[in-house]
Order: sequence, then C-alpha cells, then structure tokens
Amino acid sequence: MLSRADIHVLAAACGLAVANANYAQPLLVDIGASLGLGGATLGLLPALTQLGVAAGIAVLLPLGDVMPTRRLLTASILAQAAALTGVALAPDGAVLLGMSLLVGFFGIVPYVLPPYATLRSAAARRGRVTALLGQGVIVGMLLARGVSGVIGLHAGWRAVYALAAVAMLLVLLALRRTVPAEPAATRAGYAALMRSVLDVVRTVPVARWSALCQGLATGSFTTLWVGISLYMQSSAFGWRSDGVGGLALIGAAAAVLAPCVGGFADRRGPRQSLLAALAAVLASWTVLAGLGGGLAGIIAGMILLDMGATAADISNRTVIFSLRPEIRTRLATVYMIGKFGGGGIAAWLTGEAWARGGWPAVCALGAATAGLALVTAWLRVRVDG
Repeated sequence: MLSRADIHVLAAACGLAVANANYAQPLLVDIGASLGLGGATLGLLPALTQLGVAAGIAVLLPLGDVMPTRRLLTASILAQAAALTGVALAPDGAVLLGMSLLVGFFGIVPYVLPPYATLRSAAARRGRVTALLGQGVIVGMLLARGVSGVIGLHAGWRAVYALAAVAMLLVLLALRRTVPAEPAATRAGYAALMRSVLDVVRTVPVARWSALCQGLATGSFTTLWVGISLYMQSSAFGWRSDGVGGLALIGAAAAVLAPCVGGFADRRGPRQSLLAALAAVLASWTVLAGLGGGLAGIIAGMILLDMGATAADISNRTVIFSLRPEIRTRLATVYMIGKFGGGGIAAWLTGEAWARGGWPAVCALGAATAGLALVTAWLRVRVDG
C-alpha cells in the first residue's frame, strides 16, 4: 500500500507532467517574434501538443497493462525530457512544432499514475487518493501558465522548456523511489488491448458521444486560452507574457467549484449538471464578445468559462465511469482521446481565426464549439447508455 507521502509524490508528479502541455500559451507572441512565426502558425504549437497527448494516450497508455509501470514511466519521462530539451534548442519553427508534438505524445504520466495509485490504496482511501491526484493535475495546469509567463519575460521562452526538462528528470528520480519494480498487471498482447479499445468505441455509444461532447467543450476552453494570449499581447491591451500568465490564476475558481459540481451531479444526475455546465460555457462567450474590450469583461468571461468547462469535464467523467467498471480504463482512454483531440484541433483553428478576424473571430469559434457541445449533450449523452 502507498503511504501518504507516496501519494503526495504521485500528485506532484502529475502536476509537473501536465504542466508541460500548458507552458506555451502565454509565450506564443514571444515565440513568434523569436522565430518569425505568424498567428496562424503559432496556433499549431498548442494544437500539436494537445494532439500529441491524444495520440500518446491512444498508443502508449494501453502499455500500462502489459508493461511494468516503473519501466513505462521511466521510458516516457526520459523521452519527454528529451523533447522538452528539443523545444528549448529549436532553431526554427519546423523543429519547434515537431518537438511540441513529442512533448504531448510522451506526456502520459498524469494518466498512468491515477489507476496505479487507486489499485495500491485501501478501499476506504481511494476517493481521497483520486481527489489528491486530480488536484495535482488542476494545480499543474493553473500554475504552468503563470510560471511560464514570468520566467519567459525575465529569462526567455527557451529557459521555460529547459527548466521543464530538468524538472521531469527530478520527477523521474522521485518516482523511481516511490514506484517499485513489479511485473505487468496482465499478459495480454498489446494488439489485443488495442482491439479492445476499438471495441469500446464500437459497442458503447455513450463513450463515443461523451468523448465528442468533451472534445468540443475542451476545444472551447482551449480557444479561450490560445486566443487570450494573442489578444492581451496585441495592441488592444499591450500586455506582456507575465500578465497573461497571471490571468491563469483566475482559473482557481474552477478548482473551488469542483466539489460542488460533484454534489450537484449526485443529486440531479450528471446529464443535468452537464447541460448546465455547457450552457455556462456558451454564455461566457457572450460576455467575452460583448464586454471583451475591457479587462472586467475578460475576467468575468474567463471565470464563467473556467467554471463551466471544469463542471462539464466532471459531469462527463461521471457519465463514463457509471457505465461498466470492468472496462473503466478503456472507457477513460476513449474519453481522453476525444478530449485532447478536440483541444488540439481547436488550438489550430484559433490561430487561423485570430489571423483572419481577430478577437471577434475567436469569440465566434469559441461560441460555435460550445454550442455544438451543448447540442451533442442534449441529443445523445445518456447516463444509462
């Protein structure tokens, strides 16, 4: 069984690992100026990282059932540290984009550790253990943008990724002390596991539609954070990267809301909480479009969108995990592929929208993805499958 100190190490590892996919957003303008990249191309940077996460979950995460956890963590962390170093040293946009894809692809630590920790915790503590690792992920996402904005301003964007590579090597050392060498959980072949994931996609309609719904919701969230970096550092506001990073701390409101959403889902059902959450995301874009010319409107819209997006994620997870416990890992795999795939596509589209129509076009894209998510939830997501 894992000790309390072990759980805190795993939570910290989840936070530091998930941060790697979020450092870029406040740095987009600085990176573009350094390498001569335009707004449309800059949108590809977070897009490829998010799509890389989706691909890594699809290809690498199933290895957790056929490879010892310690070995999988070691290989993926070393590969991600190398990719982060590649970003820090990238001489041009092509190398930068390629390395960004690999940063996401090998970033599976936050998705390997939760099931590992759950299986090695007493039944009475599993809910708390899951919450602690989830908090680690939330904190990592929130702090990544703020930290990268400050470091980027004072030491340059390359220093952010160099320090991230060092941080992952320290994470590896800590995990190798915490995660012992153990045999794989199953002897099933990798090809059989991949086929079983495809079977879930084919035979569990709720998994498909929940993945699509959350992909659209995450896409709306990603549109905000890519768009806000470009908008706040444009002539409209003239901010620097540290100011943009500081705005991310407002997202702490989403973390505070999370327990309330879980209680609401228990009382009224996750479908009702999902519809309410997505309606809030859609409403936030009305605020951002109508009042986005001033800082107060930006902050109000951000808080509403952060709350709604977090609540939608919690509600969709409740739907997914209420289905069939015996295939929970595969359900989670399908769900995460949809979530990060949607975020990646939206990041790319946001760069295009900004290049073609500025902030109004970004708001239109965000509202469109939120509206499609709401329609998807209304028509297709059913708790009972």
